Amino acid sequence: MQQGYNNFLRMDQNGTRNSAITEQSGRDNLAVTGQEGRRLTGDIYQSGRGNVSGIAQIGNGSYAVTDQAGVNNTTGVIQVGNNQDASVVQRGSNNITVVIQGGP
Repeated sequence: MQQGYNNFLRMDQNGTRNSAITEQSGRDNLAVTGQEGRRLTGDIYQSGRGNVSGIAQIGNGSYAVTDQAGVNNTTGVIQVGNNQDASVVQRGSNNITVVIQGGP
């Protein structure tokens, strides 16, 4: 679901039983998911303007969510391995977050 204008979405999934939910509202939002493996969940919710997000997962059984509201928020999540969980919530303006996880 996208509302507003100048929103962009790219979602790639490979494997089985993967789930990706993206909602964008406002303007100038960008969301990228990407996923490979099995039983991966990547949720992105954005509201406001100038929000950018990420989420790239390789492995099995991992969960990542980014939830941003405000202006000029930036997020990135990269998870490599199995059973990794990451949750990022940002409110306000000019926030930046980077999460990188790896494991077996």
